[in-house]
Amino acid sequence: MKFFASEQIRALDRATIDGEPVASVDLMERAARRVVEWIAQHSAAQHVVVFAGPGNNGGDGLAVARMLANARRRVSVVLLPASRRSPDNQTNLDRLGRTSAQLIAPPSAASLGPDTLIVDALFGTGLTRPLSGDALALVGLINAASAPVLSIDLPSGLPTEQNLGSLDPVGIVRATDTLSFQFPKLPFFLPECADFVGRWHVADIGILPDAIAATPTDWHFTNAGELRQMVRPRPRFAHKGTFGRGLLVAGSRGMIGAAVLAAKAALRSGIGLLSVRLPREAEAIMHAAVPEATIDLGQITKFDAVGVGPGLGREAEAETVVGELLREWGGRAPMVVDADGLWHLAALLRRGLRLPPEVVITPHAAEFDRLTEPHDTHWQRIASASEFAQRHGAIVLLKGAYSVVALPDRRLVFNTTGNSGMATAGSGDVLTGLIVGLLAQGYDAPSAAILGMGLHGLAGDIAAQRHSPHATTAGLIADNLGDAWKILTAKPNEK
Repeated sequence: MKFFASEQIRALDRATIDGEPVASVDLMERAARRVVEWIAQHSAAQHVVVFAGPGNNGGDGLAVARMLANARRRVSVVLLPASRRSPDNQTNLDRLGRTSAQLIAPPSAASLGPDTLIVDALFGTGLTRPLSGDALALVGLINAASAPVLSIDLPSGLPTEQNLGSLDPVGIVRATDTLSFQFPKLPFFLPECADFVGRWHVADIGILPDAIAATPTDWHFTNAGELRQMVRPRPRFAHKGTFGRGLLVAGSRGMIGAAVLAAKAALRSGIGLLSVRLPREAEAIMHAAVPEATIDLGQITKFDAVGVGPGLGREAEAETVVGELLREWGGRAPMVVDADGLWHLAALLRRGLRLPPEVVITPHAAEFDRLTEPHDTHWQRIASASEFAQRHGAIVLLKGAYSVVALPDRRLVFNTTGNSGMATAGSGDVLTGLIVGLLAQGYDAPSAAILGMGLHGLAGDIAAQRHSPHATTAGLIADNLGDAWKILTAKPNEK
């Protein structure tokens, strides 16, 4: 699914207004109705206080206030002083006068308690400079209150895409929930913005699908529907060779569990055969824990995918292994490099190693910074991952709360599955094994990374639902991959 920068969103609004056609004030009415529906479902507050700015975001808020008042909710409106208002904002301010909603002066923070809902409609998207004056004072008032806050489209004061590396928390609304129109916004996926965005939701306001399809963007996010379309059919007359052979090079003294977890996940990917290369003293452990996997003794000369790194260790011999695998299999089979493999890859790249095609790397933030350089914000890190993917022709799966795949063609694909329970030892090893298995089955490297990322998160969501995020382990994530597959392969009439 696409999402867009703020200027593109304004162009899509205009395309909908011209193409439907619909008056801009009526499109605003449609958006406000979605907000009112959300409030009706999620808030039983006795009093709703709308903070409205002079632009179209404020117009949304004024329309919301009118609709709530007509639905017999107690509503007050705090207007940001302004010499000019947008035409649609003024129209909705005039309409508000015919309702029971009250225009009030800014109240005290103490009067905005838990039984009140604050609706932040001061600015929304498109801000290019920090707030000051009356606007800054109103943001301070909202943040000082104990009432829950619903921000319309984007918390006021939060940049949409510019200046995300220099956020001033004093001048940004801290929302409990943010309801975005039609698309998520870039800040929703960034940890530095989490305290401002709160929980985020997307409301469909009927932007023309043809306009969305015709608008180019490098930003995408996954959903179950798109992941479902990526799943390859499994022929009835298939045999194990049909689904490929993978090699995992993993494990070292004290870290055999990483190899076991990766192997379990690979075998739950749909792969036909899996071989594991690991220390001799760990062979019995692997045989007992994952009997479906074979031990690689160097006799097999063809693999359809290779993964290296989980629990491999950081000794010099392991670096030699990583370098030899990249040189031996580079160009012959797609590869996944993770964990200790990334530790050694950083040194190899500094010494001039060129990455072969179809390499997927799966670093978390610290691993990626070691590969490149330290970053002050996650948005800087994502931009750097995109540059790395373009320069090396690699697929970079940058792990986090919203993992993102950076592709050589500049696309960024954000994941929307997963939960905090997946922040646990071994979770990345499961992801590595899963992607190796998908590659072995013939998925191209971008598809294997994106589908693997989504499946991994979906399995984590199932595990957290059954056991709680606190009790989720990497083993449970691997164990629930089967149910994740069932969700993505269910027929439309199946639950």
